[in-house]
Amino acid sequence: MAPRRLTGALVALWCLLPFVLLSGPASGAPPASSVKPTGVVATMATTQPGVGGALPAVLAQAGVTPITLTLTLEPAGSTFPQDATFALDVSLAGGGTPAGDLSRDAVVLPRGETSGSWTVTYSAVDNGVVVTPRMTTRPPKDFTSTPAAPFQSLKRVTTTQAGPGAAVTVGTETCGPASTDVACATVFLSQGSTSALAVTTVGACTPDLGCPEGSEVVGFIADLGTTYTREAPAQITIRCDASRCGNGGVNSYVVHMSFEADGPLDIVSQPCIAKGVADDGQGHDFCTDYVSSTRDGGDLLLVVNVLHDYRGAV
Repeated sequence: MAPRRLTGALVALWCLLPFVLLSGPASGAPPASSVKPTGVVATMATTQPGVGGALPAVLAQAGVTPITLTLTLEPAGSTFPQDATFALDVSLAGGGTPAGDLSRDAVVLPRGETSGSWTVTYSAVDNGVVVTPRMTTRPPKDFTSTPAAPFQSLKRVTTTQAGPGAAVTVGTETCGPASTDVACATVFLSQGSTSALAVTTVGACTPDLGCPEGSEVVGFIADLGTTYTREAPAQITIRCDASRCGNGGVNSYVVHMSFEADGPLDIVSQPCIAKGVADDGQGHDFCTDYVSSTRDGGDLLLVVNVLHDYRGAV
């Protein structure tokens, strides 16, 4: 009789195996967390290897530069037991209607995942672009959404090989007499830069930046280290189109500027005490070099001497 009891046990075990296999998680799917999400946080960033200085988290040309959007559930380690769809709402930090759209309207965070990343672009030139994720698949009660930090979507981003030692002029390929920008900039680095690359940018002037109405904001980004001094500074030449800056003397124009990667242009550059120095006589190591400034075919060429990277508008 013992062999019969053994056979019965084997049959029972064989019958249970399919049930166990069918009841397990789908292949490759992470197990659901017992921690329930209470919110989601968005971040956005671009990759700019070789560029240093006051580099913003997002350095993007409108419609061109890929931006990485990351959504992370809170608290840490929490997950949803089913796929979660998030609409991507776009607004402006300074108010008003965004001029552009994201290349994605929504993203899906797979079940069992605590975070996910997607590539997007933004289609228009804008300042203070804010992306807020909004859960559309039955969000839990009191579920919160934290938007990504505002970013600038730029009209133009020009990257130039630089590096230490050799003199280089940054931005010449997109800023010259034939430029169609209201403003653009070239930068003469007599000793090169600490970073391998240097970048010039052109962006929109909006009321929240405090720039002159009708202007465009030009920027210069690079790591200059301690290479430059008050006696031998880096030289930024802002080219302002004759349609905007064609009237009046060179010294009737002033530069509104900032050394921050974003935010208002809350500094007014003062005249240099002499040609070719970064000294305004008031203790600052930046100034407008009106002696070196000139005109070219009606365009204003306004020179600003600095020791570090910069954003500004005329």
